[in-house]
Amino acid sequence: MVEATIEYTAEYLTDALRHYHRQGIVRYYFMAVKLLGLAFFIPQALLLWQKGLYVSAALSAGMVAVFFYMYRFVCWMAQWNFQRRPYFGQKLAVHFTAEGFHGWSKEWEIKLPWSAFQRVVHFRDGFLLFQGTKVFNWVPVTALKNPAQVAELEALLRAQIKAHHVIAPCVR
Repeated sequence: MVEATIEYTAEYLTDALRHYHRQGIVRYYFMAVKLLGLAFFIPQALLLWQKGLYVSAALSAGMVAVFFYMYRFVCWMAQWNFQRRPYFGQKLAVHFTAEGFHGWSKEWEIKLPWSAFQRVVHFRDGFLLFQGTKVFNWVPVTALKNPAQVAELEALLRAQIKAHHVIAPCVR
């Protein structure tokens, strides 16, 4: 049995979202759109500035700022919404056994058999356990009670869940 303690904080949410966005191929499309947008809006802003159209140049430069800071804004909005949830700030004790995922806090309890999880994405600093395409549980290595249990958890996940995607092998 592998034991972990997860605290639902804004940092935990941001870390989970960052890993969720890193695991998909869609991130490459968003990066391409950003680069194309930057390649278009920066020259446009400079050209408009040279022609004396300062308001239009400022709007084009503002679009560049949107491209750079959109992800931070999305994370800030997610944190702001997350802080109003009833489970915000709670500590969840989790046991990973051959039967499944068992988590509980002072207010609630959840038991999921391994059949509830479709796939696992491995990162250097944790695991994303997917229950659907957008429903996931982030299990950071730092949440494990004993860091030596990383290999045990990885072996358990490989034995119980069929689909695996390794972004980076977990640090042991």
